[in-house]
Amino acid sequence: MIAALALAALARAVDVGDLDAAYAALGRADPLLRAAARRRVRAAHADALLATHDKHADDGRHALRLAYLILARACPAGAVRDDVGAVARLYDAARPRRPGGVGFWWATALVLLALGVGAGGTAIAVARIDSPLPPLPAAALHAGPAPRGAFATGGVPAPLPGDAVFRRVLGADAPAYLIALDRWSDARRSGAPAADLAALEKEMADARARALSPEAAGALGEGVTRALDALLTAARAVEELPAAEPGDPADEAFEVATAALDDEIAATGAGYFVDGDAIHDSASGRRLSVVYAFAVERVSLFTAGDTTIPALHLRRIDHLNWTHTLLGFTRPHLRSAAVLLDQLDEHVLTLIAPGLAKGASVRLFDADADVPERAAVEARAGELARGEYGALPGIDAVAAAKLGELLGRRRGILEALEKRATERGMTLVVPGALRLPEGFARSLAGLAGKAEIADLGAIDEALGGDEHQRTFAALRDALAASVERHEVQHRLDARAPRVMPRELSERVGPLEKDGKERSHAAAARAELSAYLSELARDDRTGRFGLGMVARFLFDKHLHGTAECNAAVVIVEGLAAELGLPPEAPLVAGHAVDRRVASKLYLAMTALPAERLRTAAKHLWERLFAAPLPALRKKDAPP
Repeated sequence: MIAALALAALARAVDVGDLDAAYAALGRADPLLRAAARRRVRAAHADALLATHDKHADDGRHALRLAYLILARACPAGAVRDDVGAVARLYDAARPRRPGGVGFWWATALVLLALGVGAGGTAIAVARIDSPLPPLPAAALHAGPAPRGAFATGGVPAPLPGDAVFRRVLGADAPAYLIALDRWSDARRSGAPAADLAALEKEMADARARALSPEAAGALGEGVTRALDALLTAARAVEELPAAEPGDPADEAFEVATAALDDEIAATGAGYFVDGDAIHDSASGRRLSVVYAFAVERVSLFTAGDTTIPALHLRRIDHLNWTHTLLGFTRPHLRSAAVLLDQLDEHVLTLIAPGLAKGASVRLFDADADVPERAAVEARAGELARGEYGALPGIDAVAAAKLGELLGRRRGILEALEKRATERGMTLVVPGALRLPEGFARSLAGLAGKAEIADLGAIDEALGGDEHQRTFAALRDALAASVERHEVQHRLDARAPRVMPRELSERVGPLEKDGKERSHAAAARAELSAYLSELARDDRTGRFGLGMVARFLFDKHLHGTAECNAAVVIVEGLAAELGLPPEAPLVAGHAVDRRVASKLYLAMTALPAERLRTAAKHLWERLFAAPLPALRKKDAPP
């Protein structure tokens, strides 16, 4: 389905003659799919630009058509790629055989869309959905300097005199070096003249000099400066080599350098964090190195036995085109679990806050789902949003209902405008944040009527009130509490690898083949452990959380993913634990029966939350043949 979304988005871009139209179209795709589809669009377009000398032919449509053909596995070879007419004919022949529409959710597309199993820069984005972690080698986490401040005690990092320099170096100077490095790597691979390569070398040298200047070094400190220097060197080493299988020595050195920089930053107590990714594109021969920079808003410390795992609440500060998606991530070479606040904001806007309005539903199915129980399922999810999130400490139920009503009204207006824009051959892009950007409503003149613009402005002004801001933050914090437990479980599983449950291997096959771990099976096992442990530990929003797991069964676009396979085992296992035998198999003929899934969901969520939580704990322990680790959150100092 991800490929179909990417193809539909590229077809839209060809129609409009603008790559941004593809990203805008994907902005209304399901949040769990859009990032991976965006990655494929970016990668295909990058490959198309490398495949033809006529990059700007037909106002850019030639490269867009080539990108479509590359993704559709119908790209011509050799000189035909430079024949604009021939490529157009091949595109016209290929397009009718492909899906023609992006499966839209509702208009909460990000102005700058994001990209995670377990992961963008200048030309390509990489999906990252809660990394499945392989067993940690003995030397995977080297001994680093002792953390200070919030990294050692938990809580909010204290402001430091060098914060502005940290933000500039990590958020601007280092990304400028990576952009210049990527351009140099592309030029070198395509045989650019020596003068062009020299100019790009100078761009890299200038950016590196800014990042490591005496002023920067004085603020960052010796350890951080040395580690940043090593990371930039490792990034270049990645891109100097041809594309290979991920995990070669250059990649590993880059990962170690990323972890070492994070250790040095934590030793200063400065509230910043970086994540690195080495990307291989064997089709084009490209190797890319990406460093994502974040500000740390809070550190939560979790203990399980004698293991302490930090969970960092992060916001992006760089402006590279590549981001993680979903709500958090983990990596084998990093000590911390990451919770992504920008993505949490969108999740609250998309799935939680709309359900707080009186009588509102929460959308769990794809837009085209024709399932008789759909209305009952989505209405029940709305009841649970109000009953669990709306009843959290610090949330006023009346204020929460008003917030949901305002966001529902805004959604209705924007959906109508999006439909109107599509009919006119345009695309409406809406930010995924509580407040609309300055001037957004006025920018709709010509598309929206005066009354609609005025209504959007009034809604946005109301959403700026302190009470709504506090309610939204409280909802995000409650969601973050679930996400950090999910990500911390991934870290625990990396330290004590789990068995492969028979129920899961029957669906996805064995964990290993020919002595190598199979990535899809490993991802499914990782998500089975993390989602099930999340349900077992959630004493506040567990029944709503079950809906988020069941959504992988309700939404056909998510079928076949590692999360979907994990969800099948979770729902079937919980039904058995709770004495709720399904009337028919949940999966028949390799397809999820959404009527069966709906009835099980309704039956389970009718039970007390404690019964569901206890059943989840028992199921985890039965599947993984071990006690569920007792996870405790250490209170941060005031």
